[in-house]
Amino acid sequence: MLAGRDSDIDYILEALRTGPRDSAFSMALIGDRGVGKTVVLNKIQSEVRETMGWPVVAMQAVPDAEILLPLAEKLREEASSTWQRVGALVKTLDKEISVSANLLVVQATAKAQSGGSASTASVAALERIFTAVGEAAKRRNHGVLITIDEAHVIPRLPDLAVLGAAIQLVTKRRQLPVAVLLAGLPELRQRFRGIGTFLERLDFREIGNLSKESTAYALVKPAADRGVHYEDDALALLVDASGGYPYHVQLLGQRTWEAAGRRRQIALSDAEAGAAAAQLEMDAIHQSRWDELSELERDYVYVVATHGPDPVEVSVIQDALGRTPGQLSSTRKSLIEKHRVLLPAQYGEVKLTWAGFGAWVARHERRVSGRPRRRRP
Repeated sequence: MLAGRDSDIDYILEALRTGPRDSAFSMALIGDRGVGKTVVLNKIQSEVRETMGWPVVAMQAVPDAEILLPLAEKLREEASSTWQRVGALVKTLDKEISVSANLLVVQATAKAQSGGSASTASVAALERIFTAVGEAAKRRNHGVLITIDEAHVIPRLPDLAVLGAAIQLVTKRRQLPVAVLLAGLPELRQRFRGIGTFLERLDFREIGNLSKESTAYALVKPAADRGVHYEDDALALLVDASGGYPYHVQLLGQRTWEAAGRRRQIALSDAEAGAAAAQLEMDAIHQSRWDELSELERDYVYVVATHGPDPVEVSVIQDALGRTPGQLSSTRKSLIEKHRVLLPAQYGEVKLTWAGFGAWVARHERRVSGRPRRRRP
């Protein structure tokens, strides 16, 4: 049940149908973990394949892994599969992509051996690939959609810079229908800064928590489809407990369904049992994140949690911990880039990636001699 995302999906699909002249033809979805970015991507991919007939290349970025070469190969496979009946076109396309992909291999090898940058040549190679596919799509009144999930882990240099430059040349200058839809954590905004005007100006669509109405619908509709109904007070308890956080909504629905057994009416007692079980699972997730942190990282997170949920100025954290900016810079960087529990907000501010994690920290931690300690049972 995909609730509360119709406007986001319609907005993106309309931009794709309009074509490269639409400012949102290539764009980025951003949101915290667990809000359903991947589900939205999957829905868009399905719609584009089934109703528009476009080739769709779905990628997921992995930390420290190459993205451009796998993208080139998968693009060749998807385009050839979609247009397999157009023999001459596919043969030409295969040849062009293979030659250009070989150039990417050469440039990647040169970069690895020299330690330098091969971005200019890489842009040219990727541009040739996108141009070949884009021209083939345009001749058939089609487009091509490339989606990359977890885009916040793509290396800024050269990969993101190369991708952004190539797409700018192909879609903005040549007006060819090759769309790129990226999805990642909100830090993606910061990662785009300083690596090219195209990515810096990219249209962003934020995927956030659900409204109370959408949360209720997400719980009620799947149950009603099976002849099961919620009592009003049971539904109200689950909606309030979820805070609209989609992953928590899923847990609450599942655990409450299990508590109700085979009954056709979900009562308040079922919702209370489901909420308690779901909270234990959420607490375990928060505990595992906390256990990965060093003492100083925990101190840092504690200050943010007790000053949140709004963004907290870095200077406030420094004052609370009695540390200089230099002493805390590596801690802040680790919490953002390694543990991904913090996000840079406005300049000089940070916030926790998950509001629920902040509430858990504030509830379970306390200051003892100036440092947060675990409460004893």
